[in-house]
Amino acid sequence: MNWSAIVINAVEISALIFLLMVFVEIVELRYSGWLRRHFVESRSLKYVLSSLIGSIPGCTGSFLMDTLYMAGIAGFGSLVSTMITSMGDEAFYLISLAAQQGNLVSTQFLFAFFALLFFIGIIGGGLADVFVKRFRIDVSKKCGIDKHVEIDCNGIQWGHFIRHHVWKHIISKHIIKIFIWIIAGLTLVEFITETVDLRENIADNKIMFLFLAGVVGIIPLSGPNIIIISFFAEGIVPFSILLTNSIVQEGHGLLPILGFSLEDSLKIKLFKLVFGCAVGAIVLTAGY
Repeated sequence: MNWSAIVINAVEISALIFLLMVFVEIVELRYSGWLRRHFVESRSLKYVLSSLIGSIPGCTGSFLMDTLYMAGIAGFGSLVSTMITSMGDEAFYLISLAAQQGNLVSTQFLFAFFALLFFIGIIGGGLADVFVKRFRIDVSKKCGIDKHVEIDCNGIQWGHFIRHHVWKHIISKHIIKIFIWIIAGLTLVEFITETVDLRENIADNKIMFLFLAGVVGIIPLSGPNIIIISFFAEGIVPFSILLTNSIVQEGHGLLPILGFSLEDSLKIKLFKLVFGCAVGAIVLTAGY
């Protein structure tokens, strides 16, 4: 096993992810106040807007929707739309793979994949609202907080930004863990490709691996899903397995809701697991 190549590759990918996360953090700081003020729960646009917010790489879009949901502004279906579309920090990893050569993730694939998740998020959010209404499931209880602080950062204080956002948030909470998971993912991929004919095993048990990919997505953390992405990039698993995992997972995006309502969190995860496996099975049946 070529350890030096694995470490160098992991450092390169982590560095690119770091730059992307800093960029997204700046954009989110400048415009999150506008999103909070102008997000309207329109019957015709709410799922589109929710999926669009979920398309923001990282967890910032998910956290914004979490706040809107807890404030009683966004509904259950809107939150589901965001959580289906969001890939958490794994989106940065996927983008970094598109910037490299020798894998199945190209720039064209990236745009097509994110667009597909966007439309699936719209459909999933609508179905979630139909489901809870049809079976009279109790969701979307507004929290008892009367005021929610809006971020107004027309002028970013760079000292504060570097200390709190870059160091305490991006590096301490994300990049170190991402680097460890990338090392683990790359090592596992190389070990499996050298010792096990995983392609043949998956070919004989695609449905089982598709369900396992969904189960991995249940974990409300960024990191474990990197392994699924790495398997797809190396051609070990088919597209349907990547899609299933991406629909079910949302990185750290659900953590605030876990603290707000464990019951709602379980309902979101259960819906996404069933929905993700169903969509993945359809795509798998189509031969992808």
